[in-house]
Amino acid sequence: LDDVFLITDLITEAEIAALVPFTTVLRACTQVHVNAWREQEKYPHFMLSRLPVVIDDDHLAHLYLSELLYISYLVTLLKLPSKSLGNKKTSFPNTPSVVIDNMYKKFTSQGQRDGKLR
Repeated sequence: LDDVFLITDLITEAEIAALVPFTTVLRACTQVHVNAWREQEKYPHFMLSRLPVVIDDDHLAHLYLSELLYISYLVTLLKLPSKSLGNKKTSFPNTPSVVIDNMYKKFTSQGQRDGKLR
């Protein structure tokens, strides 16, 4: 269990703050939006299936949605072929730079021999 991390230990306050515009959109979405996003494959299915969770407290809702977004970005990073790791903007369009940069710092490393990201 050494490889299990709490999401609250991974996401920084700066990343949570940068995700405010995105969580605001998610908080206000309707089932029509969710269906359209599902068709467009804008977000992973696991994330869209968790959006209907109703949270009355706005602060808690924002934290929950920030964590959900962050997990979806991590899943995207995990699925990227190694040759695509160098192009952050293409792999993570419309994602705050602070989130992308911090994820790359935490979850990728530079190869010793060839200098490639892994």
